[in-house]
Amino acid sequence: MIINLKAGEQQRIAINGRYLRIIEASSELKIIAEYIDGSTESNSMWRGMGWEHNRDFVAVSIESEWNQAIEISYTSGRIDDSRMSGVIDVRQKPLGGIQSTKLTINTVEEIIAQANGSRYALRIKNTGATTIYIGTQDVVIDGYPLSPSEFIEIRAASAAEVYAYSDAANGQVVVLEEFVEGQYLSVPIEPLQTNTGAFIFTESGDYISLGN
Repeated sequence: MIINLKAGEQQRIAINGRYLRIIEASSELKIIAEYIDGSTESNSMWRGMGWEHNRDFVAVSIESEWNQAIEISYTSGRIDDSRMSGVIDVRQKPLGGIQSTKLTINTVEEIIAQANGSRYALRIKNTGATTIYIGTQDVVIDGYPLSPSEFIEIRAASAAEVYAYSDAANGQVVVLEEFVEGQYLSVPIEPLQTNTGAFIFTESGDYISLGN
């Protein structure tokens, strides 16, 4: 089930089951489960996390700090998940620092993030009232649109140079850059069993893929 969430708005969905899994989500979600007797229970969840209940829920309410499309699955019994059996300790490479910059974007394309090989992640949020387009040097032609309050996170190509322009003068964005040093170190605490090519999710929502 795919659900479009708006920042700060709680969306109630009448579904029945005992197990809920977040298949896709770009940021943390607040989940409130409602039971037939009127009681509720809440939890914070990320992509890849599941929540098993000891009784049937009759509805769930979902709230996000950001605009995002999420995908969930639910069932009356536990969802079979062959992605991981065991426990893994994923130690993230140490942070070199975080830098946040507020920028005014006008109707001419401009660089909002210089190319930087030590940048691990780049997050851009539209904090103004105009539509901001994010992309490469051809951003005016094929930029990715961000409506007011929407954000985008770039990881795989986070070291690249990023351009932006606004559909009207005085657009506003916040650019958050996360810098790192070193490499990832993943240490299995117990033997892992998974299908070839399956994903192992960490608590933060990051994942690795296991090959042959």
